[in-house]
Amino acid sequence: RERASEAQRGSFSRGLDIGTDLVAQATGSGLEGIGSILGLEGLEEYGAEVALENEADIQRKSRYQTKFDDIEGAGDFFSYLGGVAGESAPATAAGIAGGIAAAAAAPVVGIGAVAAGIAGATLANLPFFYGMNRERQKEAIDQGFRTEINEGAAFLTALPQALLDGIVDRLLVGGVSKLGVTEKALTGGGIFTRSTKGVGLGAVVEAPTEIGQQILERAQAGLPLDNEEALAEYREAGIAGGLLGGAIRGTTSAAGIGIDTTPTPTTTPTPDPDAGV
Repeated sequence: RERASEAQRGSFSRGLDIGTDLVAQATGSGLEGIGSILGLEGLEEYGAEVALENEADIQRKSRYQTKFDDIEGAGDFFSYLGGVAGESAPATAAGIAGGIAAAAAAPVVGIGAVAAGIAGATLANLPFFYGMNRERQKEAIDQGFRTEINEGAAFLTALPQALLDGIVDRLLVGGVSKLGVTEKALTGGGIFTRSTKGVGLGAVVEAPTEIGQQILERAQAGLPLDNEEALAEYREAGIAGGLLGGAIRGTTSAAGIGIDTTPTPTTTPTPDPDAGV
């Protein structure tokens, strides 16, 4: 009965559950790592149990998700896209929320809103990447590529991974002009034109970011970077990232979110009283 119910669920709903499980798995693994570093055996065991339970849930639910290689028509494509969006939503929302909160607090701490937003998103994403890096190292241990978890490698690699996400989050939902993309490039034309430009920008920034993060994850775990499994991961990450990034930035561009559309004020020259004399 449970299997039939799972198979009948929508791909986005199931993906959202998987994404929530991924965040919980990463959180549990992170707690396990902190417990190991501090010698807190109870915390270490609790974190390991949380990570293991959520990993099992992810594997069970993922069997019903549409993979890219399964796409045979428009229905399969939208099922795949819905699943990708759902799985990414919890972690993405955490990063975006962290960036928005930090940007709002920027005037209080005396730094720029863009820098604060990126810093806030990076800090919000850091625990997730640290936990997932640890989980990937566990996989490498099971496959015989390493013998123990390297907490330093997991954490230090999470820093550039989280920073990349922080920058991309800013590009996808706001602060575009201040990161080197002119307002004119995205605001010209009607809604369809703006949306199309946004899709292109989102795909261009998100696809290589996802591939880069995947490479970093495998590298810190000690997994091969150029075998068939690795190349398949990069392809899947790039396609999923490009589709999702394009969808998000296309929507925000069409709505004018994150783009300063305020006209530049013009100054009327003061008449010269001696003119024409």
